[in-house]
Amino acid sequence: GGNSATDAPFTVAELERVIDRPGIRGVQIGCWPNGTLQLAPEDDKVWAILAERDIPLSIHVALGQSMPGAHRAKLPGYGRFFDAPNRMIEMIFDGVFDRFPRLRICLGHMGEAVHFWAWRLDFMSARAQGTEAPRLTLAPSEYFKRNFVITTSGQESPLALEFSVHLPKTTRYDPAPAIQVLLRPMRMGAKGKWIKTG
Repeated sequence: GGNSATDAPFTVAELERVIDRPGIRGVQIGCWPNGTLQLAPEDDKVWAILAERDIPLSIHVALGQSMPGAHRAKLPGYGRFFDAPNRMIEMIFDGVFDRFPRLRICLGHMGEAVHFWAWRLDFMSARAQGTEAPRLTLAPSEYFKRNFVITTSGQESPLALEFSVHLPKTTRYDPAPAIQVLLRPMRMGAKGKWIKTG
């Protein structure tokens, strides 16, 4: 299911309307549940429902309050490199995963690269704990380990895959193809040159 929120009560009502329908396996949001691009306390009502029902949350590429326009930008796909990782880091440092340890996040495009920053996030967070940074129960990389799963959709780099699979204790990997395989060719993967099984 997907949702473009207007406010948190609307998002909760929409979630409760569709959550038990056949085929609902996750929720994708276009902005935070409160209808803005800033996390707010009322978003916790949505995180609580998703965590309780074990339904993963997904942000596809970026949050926004208008229709996507990435392919009309001078750089096609502009914004696809940084918005989703920043949103995940916002959730970590807002304490979302401390309040809702069972909340799961599913990120496409090889995890939107957020786990590639695990070491530096741990380092900078540890240095800042007790000063300007919010206190966390875990190191940021531990939230990746516990709360995040990544898919390869739209990212066919063998080197990125190798890093993601072998990065110790920071992420889980779901090799299942996502809907994007319908939107673009799976050149390497489709020919069996990318992932060998068996």
